[in-house]
Amino acid sequence: MHVDRTVGGDGVYELFATGIPAGSYEAKAAVGESWGENYGIGGVANGPNIPFAVSAASATLRFAFVSATNVLTIEELGAPVPEPGSLALAALAAGLLGLRRRTAGDRRSRE
Repeated sequence: MHVDRTVGGDGVYELFATGIPAGSYEAKAAVGESWGENYGIGGVANGPNIPFAVSAASATLRFAFVSATNVLTIEELGAPVPEPGSLALAALAAGLLGLRRRTAGDRRSRE
């Protein structure tokens, strides 16, 4: 898996990832390297996980967390990941994203 991270002065934290196997997943934003403060669909505190799909391991995904609204968006991009030298690799060091593979029978939110 290839991951690049960046943060702008605007409070938007981004993570670009390739190499995630094709399939269905769920994610949410976990702040401060703990599930004590987390945000699901629509930026709701302790809200439901955000479902997303990966079409192929070669796909590039963009995870973007907006700290002003606590909204995490996940999208598959058609363009390649930006060169690592162009990114500030300090963002998301506080553990803003929780990512796990979704399996049959999973509940919609993480307890």
